[in-house]
Amino acid sequence: MDYDRGYIGLKTVDRDHHSSMRFLLADHLLLKVLNEPEGRSAFDSDCGNFAEVWRHKGMLTFRLVWLNSYPNNSVRGFVQYVSVPKEKVAELLDVHTPLRYLYRPPPRSAKINAIHADTTIKRILNNKRIKRAFSKAMRDCFRWPEEEITLENDGGHNFYFITASGFPKNGGLILSNTTRNGYPCFYYSVHT
Repeated sequence: MDYDRGYIGLKTVDRDHHSSMRFLLADHLLLKVLNEPEGRSAFDSDCGNFAEVWRHKGMLTFRLVWLNSYPNNSVRGFVQYVSVPKEKVAELLDVHTPLRYLYRPPPRSAKINAIHADTTIKRILNNKRIKRAFSKAMRDCFRWPEEEITLENDGGHNFYFITASGFPKNGGLILSNTTRNGYPCFYYSVHT
């Protein structure tokens, strides 16, 4: 982001769409969002593209709609969401120092309810290698956005699970072991 005579130039780069054009947002719109109550948004357009900006939990979130029009009157494009700390944007507006910011969207993991799996979890906590495998499974195995998963005891160190969405309806989180370089290695995998 940079300041350019009453406008903030916003340029994005991502893996899917590479580098975008520069979007010019009027600085008074950003000041309005910074000074008004949280949750209110402002809109701007630039060369057929659209932006919405709002403040939430100390961040300014930009929803950028990048559009391309074609001779047959059709339009195609994509949407990007970028969140920047409000203090950094305020500094840019005040001092006009260019801002470079790496935005990583928060991971969208499933919500896991393990209340009914207490017996198995207690058993897991007694073995540091299995405990580590279980930690990795909780981090890696259920990357299903917006999903709610209920874990239940299923004997040994294994779990039975049910999903709220019904896709998959149910399955197992199963502990497996193998040897790597002569040492025992434990890991969990999802079976549906």
